[in-house]
Amino acid sequence: MKSTLLTACIVLIGLSSTTAQAQPVGLELELLVDVSGSVDDARFTLQRQGYVDAFLDPSVQAAIASGRSVAVTLIYWSTFAETAVPWTLLDSAASATSFAAAVGSAVRPSGIGMETAPGTALNFATPLFFDNAFVGSRRIIDVSGDGRENVGFSTSAARDAALAQGVDQINGLPILGDFGVLDFYRTDIQGGTGSFVQPANGFADFGAAVRTKIGREIVGDIPEPSTYALIGLGLGVIGWLSRRRSKRVD
Repeated sequence: MKSTLLTACIVLIGLSSTTAQAQPVGLELELLVDVSGSVDDARFTLQRQGYVDAFLDPSVQAAIASGRSVAVTLIYWSTFAETAVPWTLLDSAASATSFAAAVGSAVRPSGIGMETAPGTALNFATPLFFDNAFVGSRRIIDVSGDGRENVGFSTSAARDAALAQGVDQINGLPILGDFGVLDFYRTDIQGGTGSFVQPANGFADFGAAVRTKIGREIVGDIPEPSTYALIGLGLGVIGWLSRRRSKRVD
């Protein structure tokens, strides 16, 4: 009995020590990027550059620098999956720029197959949340790809298992073109409270779609430049009305 209690105490102390050492962040984010056979070199480059540009975006960088710290990792997947950029802390514009550079230099792997296995990718990614140096208020998996599952573990089962283990959201970025890919992402990949699917109308539209998607995941919707103009106009009108009221009072 004493031996059992001692063992339990040692385990609890070890768990407490691990938790204490983990750095708290607002979000743990996994980016799962499709590199299967349907993604040729030109399409791969468009995908990768889309993620680079998203983390260089001034709105995303400003949000990160304002205190919305993010721990993020990039994972390439096809038949299997592998980590392309390890867990990285983003807490400033400079760290976001460094992460973008790491993504830009992440080479396409050659040994993980050519098929489309998002379920296998989810099974690879989920445990990585619980074996890193961070503890996030939210855990999100971000899956992008241009096709439906044709091999590997059941995608919907992998999604359900990830949510059961503590992942908060699984969001999808389907690249439209393949018949049924949008429905597949909505029914088999998307999951969790507040989750969403942000489609891209082909690879050429991927950059804009991923910027919007990452913006939503970090801070909610990030306004487009035209929206900023409308906000500025609205503030100007409010200021003008305030000045008129002030003159009337005088």
